Amino acid sequence: MSQIYRQLDSLAIFRRPDRLASLLLPGCCVLCRMPLQSHQLCSTCWSGLALLTPPLCQICGRPQPYATPDGICSICSLRPPVFRTIRAVCRYNQISRQLLTGYKHAGKLDRTPLFGRLCLPLFDTIATTNMLVVPVPLHRIRYLMRGYNQSAELARWLTGHMSGSNTDIEFAPNLLMRRIHTPSMAGKNKQARARNVRRAFAVNTEFPDSWKDRPIMLIDDVMTTGATLQSCADTFISSGHKNTISALVFARVL
Repeated sequence: MSQIYRQLDSLAIFRRPDRLASLLLPGCCVLCRMPLQSHQLCSTCWSGLALLTPPLCQICGRPQPYATPDGICSICSLRPPVFRTIRAVCRYNQISRQLLTGYKHAGKLDRTPLFGRLCLPLFDTIATTNMLVVPVPLHRIRYLMRGYNQSAELARWLTGHMSGSNTDIEFAPNLLMRRIHTPSMAGKNKQARARNVRRAFAVNTEFPDSWKDRPIMLIDDVMTTGATLQSCADTFISSGHKNTISALVFARVL
């Protein structure tokens, strides 16, 4: 089953009709459809994308009202998280929600380069030697229903377009598995989200134990309360991971 899953994942992006459409149709804004030279965002939609800019907490990545000497927010100082760092491109607002809804639920994988180019500067900043890039996985039932994992497609693009100095970074889409088909997170509060994904993940035992000594970067499309990323990190740590864990998402709820 795991071999079939890997084969489907490697082919998913090529069997989407939107890829053919993006080659045949003229360029336009991916949201409002205004004519452009390429399939990107027009200036109006771009201005609505709330990019996260410094000062940010160097660990959790939350925007701060002012820069601190150590660059760490009070929350992380009092209760250091398991992550080396978490970064997001933008806030989750109307524009980013529209972008992600189509990408996540409507098969608009032609948006992968757009997301990738926006994430790439942060990706190159976070990346470290010998790192494993691990997308947050879908359960196989949801994967078969959707036909692809949007986080895996973003992680694949980023790994293939990283700076030349990071040649030892490896895309590892099957290191982490979602073993429980959890209900949707929509409408759940922080505590309910944490319960929903508790023990939902497992490490693929087919991987050699050398993964435990390598840094890990988790990739996801959106971060709401951080419960999913936290559950993924806890799974790695309980399985014997000994190195740092970072996370990169496109948008986060603030």
